[in-house]
Amino acid sequence: MRSISWNDDQILFLWRDEAGKETLAPFTLRDATEGVHIFGGKGSGKTSGSLATLAKAYLRAGMGGLVLTSKPEETALWQRYARETNRTADLKILSARAEPFPYRFNFLDAEAKREASGAMVENVVQLLMTMIEFAGSGSGGASEPYWELATRDLLRNAVTLNLHTSDQLHLSDLKEIVTAPPCPQGHSDDIEVQNWTASAAAQRLAALQQKAENEESEGRRADLLDTIHYWRSQFPNLPEETRRTIITYFTGLIAVFLRHPFRDLFCSETTLHPRQTWEEGAVIILDLPVLEYHESGKLAQAVFKYMFQREAQGHDVKRWPRPVFLFEDEKQLFLTRHDFLFDSISRSFRVCSVAATQSLSQYHAVLSRHGGEAQAESFLGNYQTQIFHANTNAKTNVWAAETIGRTRVFRGSATLDSKSRNPSLFGGSTGSQTMSEQYDYFIQPSEFIGLGRGGVEYQYRVEAFVLKSGKPFKTNTKTKEQNHLKTVFLQNI
Repeated sequence: MRSISWNDDQILFLWRDEAGKETLAPFTLRDATEGVHIFGGKGSGKTSGSLATLAKAYLRAGMGGLVLTSKPEETALWQRYARETNRTADLKILSARAEPFPYRFNFLDAEAKREASGAMVENVVQLLMTMIEFAGSGSGGASEPYWELATRDLLRNAVTLNLHTSDQLHLSDLKEIVTAPPCPQGHSDDIEVQNWTASAAAQRLAALQQKAENEESEGRRADLLDTIHYWRSQFPNLPEETRRTIITYFTGLIAVFLRHPFRDLFCSETTLHPRQTWEEGAVIILDLPVLEYHESGKLAQAVFKYMFQREAQGHDVKRWPRPVFLFEDEKQLFLTRHDFLFDSISRSFRVCSVAATQSLSQYHAVLSRHGGEAQAESFLGNYQTQIFHANTNAKTNVWAAETIGRTRVFRGSATLDSKSRNPSLFGGSTGSQTMSEQYDYFIQPSEFIGLGRGGVEYQYRVEAFVLKSGKPFKTNTKTKEQNHLKTVFLQNI
């Protein structure tokens, strides 16, 4: 691969005009780091048009990246892109299709050992809560405050106990701790005492007690003693029904990661890490498509993405200047609460986010419990390049027209007298004519319906309107430069 400096002004490709000819308008690395969002209805050509153009441009530029998949054929598609751009050697496909699995990622242990934070209990707890949120609501919806706080407290103490009594952090160990018989209180019978004494939690607590006694730091010792008190007194004294509910809330939602093949892929050893995308130029494909693996595939990919985002936020861009991409077709399937923060700051970490969906209504549906329209607009505002393909969704087309903006137009009107039968607007001698100044859409919502969708019918040309912030598009014509452009993506190149 040729050496690249990855300068922000580096041109990745040139936009094409309506005739399919390259314009003077570049799409630069700076544009890429500011994020791209794509709308396109079913069969609009967005996959073979704008998404393919961006994917191959990023691969040619030597970027590493992470690809989330919604459809089974997406992995093969990216393998073809890699062949066409001489990047096959950089592909790392995390897949459950064949054993033994060459690529595995213990996300929990990786978070505990992150260089940026070390074994910080709260960071691990936040990872688990994010995972539980996504598993429970699909889009970061909150549970009732009491259960969320109670679960967070349970996890905080389980993670502390696990981290200080083991070399590795595993979900299976956390489950073993959480589901252990509670420490006997008061007048307990011999069986309860025996069950507790034989449990993993009791053995770990004995080791933690010894560690607390030898701990020289007063603050760290206090933390350890708090955890010992939680497991020996606070948790066992909760009402049995409450305790059972908290345990079930946790274990039920992480169950997917404790069964084959996800247990092997995400809870064993780590052979594939998100850092490899910027350190080595790895292109990681999560071959766990939602249409095949359903909720399990969606959750696993969302967790890997979250760890990718967390790692990216802590990496040294001066030492590792390589830009990386994050591709999410059918973005609504993978949307998490953390995306709102990450997409607003990702440019600082040279992450080039590309998200695509069919319609605005899909975001509204996913975010409905959080004020869907306002949340969707806030989220979309993080993408400084917007591409609009053919669409029949009225809300999407109106939003696109509103986002592209309005321009000043002059419209004439005529008032006819009762004797005139054949008036003209400005040439007639009867009635009156007036001109009025108005503001109307640059692009009418109806224009998005008829855009070319590629294939034989459209001569393999996929049409779209593209909008970007900053400098207007430079074209080959003498027309006034604007921030939107009607462009064409050629499927046969």
